[in-house]
Amino acid sequence: TATKSEKTLQEVPVAVSVVSAESIEAGNVIDLMDLKQLVPSFDTRQNQTSINSSVFIRGFGGGGSSVGIEPAVAIVVDGVYRTRIPGALDDLPAVERIEVLRGPQSTLFGKSASAGVVNIVTKKPSQETQIKASVSVGNYNSQKTKFYMTSGIADNLAMAVSGSKNSRDGFFQNQVPGAQGDVGNRDRYSVRAD
Repeated sequence: TATKSEKTLQEVPVAVSVVSAESIEAGNVIDLMDLKQLVPSFDTRQNQTSINSSVFIRGFGGGGSSVGIEPAVAIVVDGVYRTRIPGALDDLPAVERIEVLRGPQSTLFGKSASAGVVNIVTKKPSQETQIKASVSVGNYNSQKTKFYMTSGIADNLAMAVSGSKNSRDGFFQNQVPGAQGDVGNRDRYSVRAD
Protein backbone atom coordinates (compact mmCIF):
# COMPACT_ATOMS: atom_id res chain seq x y z
CA THR A 1 0.00 0.00 0.00
CA ALA A 2 1.16 3.53 -0.70
CA THR A 3 1.79 5.92 2.15
CA LYS A 4 0.09 9.30 2.32
CA SER A 5 3.21 11.12 1.02
CA GLU A 6 3.50 8.70 -1.93
CA LYS A 7 -0.14 9.29 -2.85
CA THR A 8 0.41 13.05 -2.72
CA LEU A 9 3.41 12.83 -5.04
CA GLN A 10 1.47 10.72 -7.53
CA GLU A 11 -1.39 13.22 -7.66
CA VAL A 12 0.72 16.29 -8.38
CA PRO A 13 0.13 17.33 -12.01
CA VAL A 14 2.99 18.70 -14.08
CA ALA A 15 2.09 21.31 -16.68
CA VAL A 16 4.02 20.47 -19.84
CA SER A 17 3.79 21.88 -23.35
CA VAL A 18 5.45 19.85 -26.09
CA VAL A 19 6.05 21.55 -29.43
CA SER A 20 6.81 19.18 -32.31
CA ALA A 21 9.19 19.79 -35.21
CA GLU A 22 6.21 20.21 -37.52
CA SER A 23 4.71 22.93 -35.31
CA ILE A 24 8.08 24.70 -35.07
CA GLU A 25 8.41 24.74 -38.85
CA ALA A 26 4.80 25.78 -39.46
CA GLY A 27 5.06 28.55 -36.85
CA ASN A 28 8.34 29.83 -38.35
CA VAL A 29 10.07 29.52 -34.97
CA ILE A 30 13.70 30.40 -35.66
CA ASP A 31 15.11 30.45 -32.13
CA LEU A 32 14.13 30.41 -28.47
CA MET A 33 12.86 34.01 -28.62
CA ASP A 34 10.14 33.00 -31.12
CA LEU A 35 8.86 30.09 -29.02
CA LYS A 36 6.40 32.35 -27.17
CA GLN A 37 4.19 32.28 -30.28
CA LEU A 38 3.38 28.61 -29.66
CA VAL A 39 3.56 28.08 -25.88
CA PRO A 40 1.06 29.66 -23.49
CA SER A 41 2.42 31.33 -20.30
CA PHE A 42 5.92 31.40 -21.85
CA ASP A 43 7.62 34.72 -22.58
CA THR A 44 11.03 35.93 -23.72
CA ARG A 45 12.41 39.45 -23.52
CA GLN A 46 15.51 41.02 -24.98
CA ASN A 47 16.75 44.29 -23.58
CA GLN A 48 19.62 46.16 -25.26
CA THR A 49 21.39 43.08 -26.68
CA SER A 50 20.93 39.31 -26.81
CA ILE A 51 23.27 39.07 -23.79
CA ASN A 52 20.50 40.71 -21.75
CA SER A 53 17.82 38.23 -22.82
CA SER A 54 15.44 36.76 -20.25
CA VAL A 55 13.01 33.83 -20.26
CA PHE A 56 9.83 33.75 -18.17
CA ILE A 57 7.36 30.96 -17.40
CA ARG A 58 4.11 32.01 -15.75
CA GLY A 59 5.65 35.44 -15.14
CA PHE A 60 8.66 34.10 -13.22
CA GLY A 61 12.17 34.09 -14.60
CA GLY A 62 14.63 36.83 -15.40
CA GLY A 63 18.34 36.76 -14.70
CA GLY A 64 19.29 38.18 -18.07
CA SER A 65 19.97 41.73 -16.97
CA SER A 66 22.81 40.83 -14.60
CA VAL A 67 25.66 38.39 -15.16
CA GLY A 68 25.74 37.65 -11.43
CA ILE A 69 22.18 36.33 -11.26
CA GLU A 70 21.32 32.85 -12.47
CA PRO A 71 18.09 32.57 -14.43
CA ALA A 72 15.06 30.92 -12.82
CA VAL A 73 14.20 29.10 -16.06
CA ALA A 74 16.70 26.41 -17.05
CA ILE A 75 17.50 25.95 -20.73
CA VAL A 76 18.59 22.37 -21.51
CA VAL A 77 19.73 21.21 -24.96
CA ASP A 78 20.04 17.42 -25.32
CA GLY A 79 20.53 17.03 -21.58
CA VAL A 80 23.18 19.76 -21.31
CA TYR A 81 22.28 22.77 -19.15
CA ARG A 82 23.01 26.15 -20.76
CA THR A 83 24.06 28.51 -17.98
CA ARG A 84 23.12 31.67 -19.87
CA ILE A 85 20.26 32.47 -22.22
CA PRO A 86 22.51 33.67 -25.11
CA GLY A 87 24.12 30.22 -25.13
CA ALA A 88 20.74 28.77 -26.09
CA LEU A 89 19.91 31.27 -28.86
CA ASP A 90 21.26 29.00 -31.60
CA ASP A 91 19.17 28.58 -34.70
CA LEU A 92 18.73 24.84 -34.33
CA PRO A 93 17.77 23.48 -37.74
CA ALA A 94 17.29 19.90 -36.55
CA VAL A 95 14.92 20.08 -33.58
CA GLU A 96 12.81 17.01 -32.82
CA ARG A 97 10.74 18.68 -30.11
CA ILE A 98 10.80 21.37 -27.43
CA GLU A 99 9.32 20.67 -24.01
CA VAL A 100 8.34 23.51 -21.69
CA LEU A 101 7.88 22.29 -18.10
CA ARG A 102 6.13 24.82 -15.87
CA GLY A 103 6.72 25.14 -12.16
CA PRO A 104 9.72 24.15 -10.02
CA GLN A 105 11.78 21.39 -11.65
CA SER A 106 14.78 21.52 -9.33
CA THR A 107 14.60 17.81 -8.46
CA LEU A 108 15.49 16.76 -12.02
CA PHE A 109 17.22 19.83 -13.44
CA GLY A 110 18.99 21.54 -10.51
CA LYS A 111 18.70 24.80 -8.64
CA SER A 112 18.33 27.03 -11.69
CA ALA A 113 14.94 25.53 -12.57
CA SER A 114 12.79 27.12 -9.89
CA ALA A 115 10.36 28.60 -12.44
CA GLY A 116 10.55 25.81 -15.01
CA VAL A 117 12.59 24.24 -17.80
CA VAL A 118 12.84 24.58 -21.56
CA ASN A 119 14.10 21.20 -22.75
CA ILE A 120 15.25 21.21 -26.40
CA VAL A 121 15.67 17.78 -27.99
CA THR A 122 17.44 17.63 -31.35
CA LYS A 123 17.10 14.89 -33.96
CA LYS A 124 19.32 11.86 -33.55
CA PRO A 125 21.56 10.79 -36.46
CA SER A 126 19.90 8.25 -38.74
CA GLN A 127 21.18 5.40 -40.91
CA GLU A 128 18.86 6.62 -43.64
CA THR A 129 20.40 9.44 -45.69
CA GLN A 130 18.43 12.67 -45.33
CA ILE A 131 19.30 16.13 -46.60
CA LYS A 132 17.26 19.23 -45.83
CA ALA A 133 18.00 22.86 -46.60
CA SER A 134 16.02 26.08 -46.49
CA VAL A 135 16.64 29.71 -47.42
CA SER A 136 14.44 32.68 -46.62
CA VAL A 137 14.79 36.42 -47.09
CA GLY A 138 12.90 39.37 -45.64
CA ASN A 139 12.91 43.08 -44.98
CA TYR A 140 15.92 44.84 -43.40
CA ASN A 141 18.11 42.59 -45.58
CA SER A 142 17.11 39.54 -43.51
CA GLN A 143 18.66 36.27 -44.68
CA LYS A 144 18.13 32.92 -42.99
CA THR A 145 19.76 29.71 -44.17
CA LYS A 146 19.50 26.26 -42.57
CA PHE A 147 21.10 22.97 -43.50
CA TYR A 148 20.79 19.45 -42.08
CA MET A 149 22.27 16.18 -43.31
CA THR A 150 22.36 12.73 -41.73
CA SER A 151 23.63 9.42 -43.04
CA GLY A 152 24.96 6.07 -41.92
CA ILE A 153 28.74 5.62 -41.78
CA ALA A 154 28.89 1.94 -40.76
CA ASP A 155 26.40 -0.74 -39.67
CA ASN A 156 25.98 0.66 -36.16
CA LEU A 157 27.26 4.19 -36.70
CA ALA A 158 25.53 7.28 -38.08
CA MET A 159 26.44 10.93 -38.30
CA ALA A 160 24.59 14.23 -38.63
CA VAL A 161 25.78 17.71 -39.58
CA SER A 162 23.69 20.85 -39.27
CA GLY A 163 24.33 24.54 -39.66
CA SER A 164 22.61 27.87 -39.95
CA LYS A 165 23.19 31.50 -40.78
CA ASN A 166 20.87 34.24 -39.56
CA SER A 167 21.62 37.85 -40.46
CA ARG A 168 19.60 41.05 -40.53
CA ASP A 169 20.29 44.78 -40.60
CA GLY A 170 19.37 46.83 -37.55
CA PHE A 171 16.15 48.81 -37.21
CA PHE A 172 17.77 52.13 -36.21
CA GLN A 173 20.65 54.18 -37.55
CA ASN A 174 23.45 54.80 -35.09
CA GLN A 175 23.53 58.58 -34.49
CA VAL A 176 26.70 58.58 -32.36
CA PRO A 177 29.38 60.68 -34.12
CA GLY A 178 32.02 58.44 -35.67
CA ALA A 179 30.01 55.22 -35.11
CA GLN A 180 29.23 53.01 -38.06
CA GLY A 181 26.42 50.60 -38.77
CA ASP A 182 22.87 50.22 -37.60
CA VAL A 183 21.73 49.44 -34.07
CA GLY A 184 20.45 45.90 -33.55
CA ASN A 185 22.21 44.08 -36.37
CA ARG A 186 21.95 40.30 -36.22
CA ASP A 187 24.82 38.09 -37.36
CA ARG A 188 24.57 34.55 -36.06
CA TYR A 189 26.28 31.44 -37.37
CA SER A 190 26.17 27.93 -35.96
CA VAL A 191 27.54 24.52 -36.93
CA ARG A 192 26.90 21.23 -35.16
CA ALA A 193 28.06 17.68 -35.78
CA ASP A 194 26.82 14.49 -34.05
